[in-house]
Amino acid sequence: MAGEYRQAKVLDQLDASWVKDIRAGRLRIARTDQPMHGVTQRPELSEPMAAEYERIGMTELAEGLRSETRVPVWVVHTGYSRAWAPGELFMTS
Repeated sequence: MAGEYRQAKVLDQLDASWVKDIRAGRLRIARTDQPMHGVTQRPELSEPMAAEYERIGMTELAEGLRSETRVPVWVVHTGYSRAWAPGELFMTS
């Protein structure tokens, strides 16, 4: 699940207004058990995102969004060259 949610082949299957923000790198999904810097949590998007990802078969990600172990985050540009969340799903499983 390590970033598959942002792959083009996955995003092409989703039908939601927030997909363009993921493509642009403004919206990401992060683990809630890690500190986050340069981002704003957007828990109101958890259920809509979970429903869309579950619809295409990404049930583990959907369950994480629903159980609040993962949360959508909006990247806030703070003047640093990069906003980051160490718990963001970049690593490979």
